Amino acid sequence: MKLLNLVVIIFSIYFLPCHAGDPDNVQVVRSMIEAINNRDLDALDQYVSESIVRHSAATPDVKVTNLDEFRDFLKTDFAVMSHHNSQAP
Repeated sequence: MKLLNLVVIIFSIYFLPCHAGDPDNVQVVRSMIEAINNRDLDALDQYVSESIVRHSAATPDVKVTNLDEFRDFLKTDFAVMSHHNSQAP
């Protein structure tokens, strides 16, 4: 669910009126999504500020205030989703 929230936020960037159609911005977002989908968290250095702060109404108790914490958040989310998917009928 957390990863889905992130993907929805990133996906919405494509449709924002402010520079969303700029080919460079579109490519950056696509590359970041690809890195996350491929679980290449080292590649996030190219796309995410070291001082990232994550805000989410869905998980307000999860604090992310830097890139390392964001990576840890994604690793946890990957593990939860992998477990959830392996439990599906």
